[in-house]
Amino acid sequence: MADTRHNLILFDLDDQRYGLELGQVQRVVRVVAITPVPGGPAAMLGLFNLEGTIIPVMNTRRMLHLPERELRLSDQLLIVQTSGRPVALLVDAVHGVSDGREWDEIPLDTIISTDGLIRGVFGDQGELIFIQDIPAFLSAAGAEIPDPIDDHHPETTPQ
Repeated sequence: MADTRHNLILFDLDDQRYGLELGQVQRVVRVVAITPVPGGPAAMLGLFNLEGTIIPVMNTRRMLHLPERELRLSDQLLIVQTSGRPVALLVDAVHGVSDGREWDEIPLDTIISTDGLIRGVFGDQGELIFIQDIPAFLSAAGAEIPDPIDDHHPETTPQ
């Protein structure tokens, strides 16, 4: 168990609270129209356009093996930065940022064997908060997103 100062953005899925390191999150936006991608990865809901940037939206519920549900107008998207590409995680609600006090984070794999989806857990006023690490979370869920396609297309020459 390590005392660690956490600045986490806190969010909910069903009745469970989760946290992401604040430095991994670019911004939070309300859910928008998501365009499904035929043949896309199972963990991906689709794509959306954010100010000219096409962003994949990951089905966080599916990745965490939670029951599916219809999109709600109150749902939110956490825009996180992966290696070279922003990705959106669909969540039920965002509850702000933790106050940065020190927590006793317990690595989850010291309690149970895990698949890497949750890095650790800590208690806050009687509530357990699961901490996610985005690169490990996306990788463990089989949801790695390829780097952006180079904007330059090879020119073809007439023959």
